[in-house]
Amino acid sequence: MAKINLKQRDTAAQPNPTIPFDEPSIREHVSILHGLAAGIEGVLVVSAFHANPHGDIDAPGTVTHCRIGDIEGTVDAVMAHSQTPHLNVFIGTQVMRSTLGRGQRGKESDIVAVLALVVDLDADTGLAGHMPVQPSYVLETSPGNYQPFLLLDRPLAPAEAKPLAAALKRASESDHGTADIAHVWRIPGTANWPNKKKLERGRLAYPVAVTIAESWDGALTEVDDLRVTLEPWNKPSPSATGFALGDLPEIGDIAVSAGAAALLGANDVGDRSAHASKVVEKLAFDGISVEQACALFLSPSGDWFSRYENKDPVKDFERLWSKFGAQHAEQREVGAHAADRLRSGRKSLPIAANDNFADDDEEDVATLATNTGLPEALCYPPGAVGDFARFIVSCARFPSPHLALVASLAFTAGMVGRRYKGPTGLRSNLYIIGLAESGFGKDVTIRASAALADSTSFGDKVSEWLFMDQIRSLPGLTNKLRKSPTAVIIQDEFGRFLADHTGRNVATHRAEITTALMELTGAPAGFWGGQEKAAGNIARIIQPCFTIHGVSTPSTFWAALSSGNISEGLLGRLVVIDVGNAEPVKVRRPIGSIEDIPAQLSEQVAGLLGLSAGKYTGPFFALNAKSDEKPHPIMTAEWGEGVDDLFEEFDDRIRAMKKAVDPQYRPILNRVGENAARLALIVAVGCDPKDPVITTEIQEWANAVAEHSLGVILRGANDHISDNEKSAEYLRVRTSITRKGAAGMTQRDVLKSLRGALDKRRLEDILTMLRQAKDIHLAKVVSDSGQTKLRFWGGEFLPEGAEIVPA
Repeated sequence: MAKINLKQRDTAAQPNPTIPFDEPSIREHVSILHGLAAGIEGVLVVSAFHANPHGDIDAPGTVTHCRIGDIEGTVDAVMAHSQTPHLNVFIGTQVMRSTLGRGQRGKESDIVAVLALVVDLDADTGLAGHMPVQPSYVLETSPGNYQPFLLLDRPLAPAEAKPLAAALKRASESDHGTADIAHVWRIPGTANWPNKKKLERGRLAYPVAVTIAESWDGALTEVDDLRVTLEPWNKPSPSATGFALGDLPEIGDIAVSAGAAALLGANDVGDRSAHASKVVEKLAFDGISVEQACALFLSPSGDWFSRYENKDPVKDFERLWSKFGAQHAEQREVGAHAADRLRSGRKSLPIAANDNFADDDEEDVATLATNTGLPEALCYPPGAVGDFARFIVSCARFPSPHLALVASLAFTAGMVGRRYKGPTGLRSNLYIIGLAESGFGKDVTIRASAALADSTSFGDKVSEWLFMDQIRSLPGLTNKLRKSPTAVIIQDEFGRFLADHTGRNVATHRAEITTALMELTGAPAGFWGGQEKAAGNIARIIQPCFTIHGVSTPSTFWAALSSGNISEGLLGRLVVIDVGNAEPVKVRRPIGSIEDIPAQLSEQVAGLLGLSAGKYTGPFFALNAKSDEKPHPIMTAEWGEGVDDLFEEFDDRIRAMKKAVDPQYRPILNRVGENAARLALIVAVGCDPKDPVITTEIQEWANAVAEHSLGVILRGANDHISDNEKSAEYLRVRTSITRKGAAGMTQRDVLKSLRGALDKRRLEDILTMLRQAKDIHLAKVVSDSGQTKLRFWGGEFLPEGAEIVPA
């Protein structure tokens, strides 16, 4: 095994309380990373953390996204922190997706490519380790602590880099960060400020310079050679539970969702064994690794953990993870493989502008709760659906891959309509909703779909046959389906539509529209209508295939819903695509135009309509459909080899979550598998209308999108849905405080955020109820300057050492 010569430095030198940044060293480091990333679409991320000398958690600071090739902008982003005391600056060795939201550092699921692997050799934690290969170059981050870099000869997809990083950690016997491909690393030329834990390990209370211990000679680590070298450490030794538990990280480095934090901090839970199962399942569902989950499991703040006073908690965690957690981890790995394949095959998109400047309110940027949308790679599935989505994006001045996917799926679902079914018998009818704030260019997604429809030899007859503008009445919906038994309704401001048509006090004729939408989801295999409604007699439609293309702002959408929508099953029938909190980026000169449809796309539209030459023209042509006749012929998209197991395991896993979620959410879980089946059918037909096959790649993509939708719905329902005005006020105050995260909120700031919506007495009542429920805390904390601060914090964000004021 190769060794590197890491000489110990003289630590007896006089400490320097002001370490100036070394700009040439910083420039050399970031230039190397940009050089390795050349030609890759994405960003390098510079992030800062405030070293806390008094508490256990380091507060996050500014996050800067640097477009590949922008060396000057990256150097400036680092140098901007040169005069800030107690601030550590880092950069990752991975390229993150360009659509990261402002202030987001990115997670493993956001990685586009890994440029280098780094070994974390910390002598002060007893993990000095050793190198199995010669590194490209080495940083000394503090006396006796090193970070050897392996600069790779080619960028790696996350699925390829992750097992190499894990093997490298085992081979080097190094710290946990080595195995984390989303980890951020020190930058030479910056200062390393100690936090409380490092001070307790003997570090001086002054910063030390991060220096280059061994310079780079230009040589790169060949991935194939590295894989061979690490082969003996490729897999951990299996345990009786079927997995091996590695070294546990410090919990202060782990981002935890509000739901998981609430479970970890719960008291008086009743059945503590069942609660422990919920904790493990929630951590796995959130994408927490097994080592991170175990570290959190062993460090809860709630009294439920007292069940382990006479029981080995690690052994029980391993049992629970094997039973409740491993399936989530495996499914995320499957999704990562699917995303990697989709990334490698997609065409280039307009490059987003650089995001070198954080918001003015730096504290808010650091502490806003993360709400990432659907990973961009999943917005471009194979075949016609992905091709249509790329074209729509190329036409937009403010492109949104997410809304383009919504439009493309709805458009394709409508075209293939009644003429195809999946292996479970489900058809392509889909209720798909895009959630995005204003400014995401939703208009072009609607106009582009119509332009694509009209690009065949049948001209505008296709869009007249296919699309319906808004649902204004039940007779109007019936008449459209009578003329076109396959139809796509484009419902802008879908949240307002829900507000008008759901709830306890909705007029009968409007409530019947909601009932019709739920009935139509199962109608493609039978019929719909043929009965008398408040709006009059409804014609009988044979096997209608009705699709909704909806768009809404998140606030309007959630405000329109109640728990009744959950129990009725309406929410579960929706596939919700969340744009996330990324900002729309302007493209001055879009490369596409809806007035110039590429011939290849027109041919794909014709093929999906049944217009192409061959045995499926004539009665198979979509526009020949009649609402009083059964469609014939009907083609079945079969599963590829082994894909049925992939689908059934996904469906079983989601249904098994009923034991771990709030009972009111169980109707939602029943529909997730159905949505995945419909999504897979639509994409499969888009790949080959004459011989559709649901491949592993297609089903993995469909499972990932359906599970994303489930996550959006469960989080949104928990955070926003209320059944009365008082409940809505309660949630509004709670959200205002919890979204501030570790920064907390003064009562004055709470009042300002509500903008007069509540009077002072009502606000005080709500704050008291929230404190009694332990959703929030009013607490005192002493700042670094010695000043006492009195603020409200969400229960999961209460600072270490804070003194809670009794309610």
